[in-house]
Amino acid sequence: MAAVSYPVWDEGNVIQEEVHNDKVLLKIIEELEENPNARHGFKYKQEVLLYEDRLVLSAQSSLIPKMLPEFHSTPVGGHFEFYRTYRRLVANVYWIGMKAKVQEYVKACDVCQRQKYLAISPGGLLQPLPIPTTVWEEVSMDFITGLPKSRGFEAIFMPKSWVLWVPWAEFWFNTTFHASAGSTPFELVYGRKPPMITRLLQGETRVEAVEKELEERDEAIRQLKAHLQRAQDRMKHYADEKRTDRSFRVEKWVFLKLRPHRQKSVVSRMNAKLAARYYGPFQIVERIGAVAYKLKLPEGSRVHSMFHVSLLKKAIGEYQVESEVPQGMEGDYADQFIPEDVLTTRMSGPEGQKVQQVLIQWADRTVDEATWEDTLTIKSQFPEFNLEDKVIVLGGSVIRDHMNEDGPGVEVSNHSGPSGAKAWLVYSRRRRASNIT
Repeated sequence: MAAVSYPVWDEGNVIQEEVHNDKVLLKIIEELEENPNARHGFKYKQEVLLYEDRLVLSAQSSLIPKMLPEFHSTPVGGHFEFYRTYRRLVANVYWIGMKAKVQEYVKACDVCQRQKYLAISPGGLLQPLPIPTTVWEEVSMDFITGLPKSRGFEAIFMPKSWVLWVPWAEFWFNTTFHASAGSTPFELVYGRKPPMITRLLQGETRVEAVEKELEERDEAIRQLKAHLQRAQDRMKHYADEKRTDRSFRVEKWVFLKLRPHRQKSVVSRMNAKLAARYYGPFQIVERIGAVAYKLKLPEGSRVHSMFHVSLLKKAIGEYQVESEVPQGMEGDYADQFIPEDVLTTRMSGPEGQKVQQVLIQWADRTVDEATWEDTLTIKSQFPEFNLEDKVIVLGGSVIRDHMNEDGPGVEVSNHSGPSGAKAWLVYSRRRRASNIT
């Protein structure tokens, strides 16, 4: 007696039962049994309902929660956006309201919310500063910062047309109250209150020359305000063309786009490209102005709790309060990369511009992760790290390769480290001297 085996789809019976319990689909089946052409695209064959040759499921089918992650979150799905996920599903099955269901699931995907940027213009319209009404009502300064330290300084004050502002600077200083003197320098010298620069009222002075000068001053201020307003309007118009007006309600949950400050002179984070682009979600505590929000961050985070709206993204789905500080919100990367030892030194750079560099071994890192850093940079970024007793004095022997006289010379400097430490060989390539005929 021969036995025949064949596969049986256990969930097929579940699908048929769910379809026949769905009032909408049951009505379609009854219409098709009376007239096969009653519903365009639908077919009913061997007790299986099809739509354009695709299996029809009930909108409340128990298989939908299983199929959505299968077609989106698995390696086959690849966490693609809504349309590609929908096309994969629609090639196999169909249910009423399928498009909205897939879109809702993809939007609520936790991995996608943390890893993907918003494919829209940045949120937050430009908010120009208010235009002052009088001279010296507000004072602003322009600094160039982030420069290498030179004699203890790392910023430059850059006023424009500074010569024209010297008289105003003198006036400001002499009419400013000094706590140590208890009055303004003007009062100490002249024994009276400093004059106030106010708007001219018609008929205040009988001196024609003074009145004319004050009128010209007031007219210059009016024109200046008009020019500033026109410039602000133009700037806001062009800036807002590439921005969107976005807002959130207090107590709502948002993801935070936070790229921790990374000092360029310090070794960068391993696999930074694979890091999450968004952290959280966090709850909005307060709205600050028109485009900033205060978030409820976990205890222990050392970043400011107020953020621009362009750094926030609405969290979709159910989330709980973050009880731990996410990686990357514990401070600067300088805290994670602390110099531990100097392995060796070298001189690097073109002739006449060579700088001393040290091979730094970082705390809690292997020797293979040691990096070359400028000595001045290490002193500036880590002043508590004493290099005096760690820097190896440049010296030792220079070994030249005499086997290949025509090839480029290679210098090998052997710097001996501390007693018992491993010796490091530092290679530097010499340029081949050109023949002059």
